[in-house]
Amino acid sequence: MSVPDTELPAQPSTPSLPPTPSDALAAVLQAQLDEQRQARRSRVRWRIFSMTVFLILGVLMFGGIAPPSAQDDPHVAVVSMSGMIVAGGDIDAESSVQAFRRAIDNPKATAIVLRINSPGGSAVQSAIIHDELRRLRGKDSRPVYAVIEDLGASGGYYIAAAADKIYAHPSSLVGSIGVRLDGFGFTEIMKKAGVERRLLTSGENKAMLDPFLPEDPKQKARMEALLASVHEEFIAAVRESRKDRLSTKPEVLSGMVYTGRQAKEVGLVDDFRTLEQLVEEDLGQKVWLEYAVPRSLAELLGRQLGASMAQQLETVVRSVLRDWLGTGVLGGTSPEAGLFLGDAGHPPARSLAAR
Repeated sequence: MSVPDTELPAQPSTPSLPPTPSDALAAVLQAQLDEQRQARRSRVRWRIFSMTVFLILGVLMFGGIAPPSAQDDPHVAVVSMSGMIVAGGDIDAESSVQAFRRAIDNPKATAIVLRINSPGGSAVQSAIIHDELRRLRGKDSRPVYAVIEDLGASGGYYIAAAADKIYAHPSSLVGSIGVRLDGFGFTEIMKKAGVERRLLTSGENKAMLDPFLPEDPKQKARMEALLASVHEEFIAAVRESRKDRLSTKPEVLSGMVYTGRQAKEVGLVDDFRTLEQLVEEDLGQKVWLEYAVPRSLAELLGRQLGASMAQQLETVVRSVLRDWLGTGVLGGTSPEAGLFLGDAGHPPARSLAAR
């Protein structure tokens, strides 16, 4: 027996209640609040951006990097090189040579001064800067001077040797004409720790100077010959620059470090001068302008504000620009490794360093 289908009565729909005056007022107030917040964020961003622009313009106009209009009057061009010499670092061939080229190309620059404060660094970068400076100044009759401040050692002196004359302070540290290779050996520690070294190579010398393997006399001799070759390149550049002014004492080219006063006695420097003394007293100029090619906003502002404040300001600017332009727009550079003409006090680990 089949049961006939029965239809249930339709449930009456609940009518939607019209918004009350209080709901409408809350919606209007919320919209106004959101709009005010957005406007406030925009005003803050624009203020930060405007302050940054004015600050950068102030640094450019009144700091060591002069605006183009100031380069139209007679002046002494200064190329500053401070810090370690390494590709993409404080001093590298690309930016240093570019700055020097800008100075050479300006006919209003009556002379060019290399202001050096460096313990050394990359052998290749130092040699490229030296060779390019010698090549460029060979096409120009204007004098090129080097002023060593705290340090003009190893690669720092290599660069200074490209100048016609080298000046320093009596207490400056100068010289360190030599090459070194730093490393460590961990074989005894591994034995005590019960650690076994497992290494596969496709070349007999591929693992040369591996700190976890015993030192190989043949490989050691090979590296000593390599160091001697780099040293000879360094010595040849110094002799070509200093000529008969350089002392014939063997220790001068042995990696010895001298004070500025001692360096004058052995012919590594010509006399004692500060940058200001050289510009005003010797060259008779009242104006000197710095030529530089900064790689970052922090480097540009750091010349006047100090590194810490400049880095903080760069962080703020990058944050604002990323909000406007999107992430991934701003990038940076990382130093590359290489052979080093290093300093007397802080040689880089596992690197070729001049001494």
